[in-house]
Amino acid sequence: MFIFFYGKRRARIKTAISSYEHTCEYCKSNDMRVKVYQTYFHIFWIPFFPVGSKDAEIKCAKCNSPKWNDFIMKKYEASTRTPFYLYTWMLLIPLFIGLIAYICEQNAQHTREYFAKPQVGDLYEMKNPGNGRIVYFNMKITAIKNDSIRFRLEEAAFADNVEYIFQAHDLRKMRDSGLIVQIDRE
Repeated sequence: MFIFFYGKRRARIKTAISSYEHTCEYCKSNDMRVKVYQTYFHIFWIPFFPVGSKDAEIKCAKCNSPKWNDFIMKKYEASTRTPFYLYTWMLLIPLFIGLIAYICEQNAQHTREYFAKPQVGDLYEMKNPGNGRIVYFNMKITAIKNDSIRFRLEEAAFADNVEYIFQAHDLRKMRDSGLIVQIDRE
């Protein structure tokens, strides 16, 4: 079972100290702490993209009592830019797709190289589309002699150690028809 964490969170994107003409009615300080927040959508707690508008909080810098001043709040909300890290997934998705494409190409290149120069111990992942369903199985090269390659099934269900001999041209036909899925080397 796969658990998928997602939702909205609020991030503080700016903190500033502002001095203005209003004094705190509790401590008589003119310094106010302004914090600007942005709500963002996340997947596994990694920001995906910002949602909604920014909002500001004003509190006295000395006694921490909340203040309400629309002018200063709007000023800070308008002047604060949404940070780049709130768009993290927008960068990770193309990087992830690029990484998958790179790994697939590397795998295909290794398969081509291993097919061109087979060695004893190479493991061929093959498929057999029969009876309306595709069956995958592994065969390991046990011997190479001239143009003949000897394989043994690697599946636990096939404990009879039957070996199969294929000619190189038969393997090329199997590769071209897509029956050889992948080749791994130990």
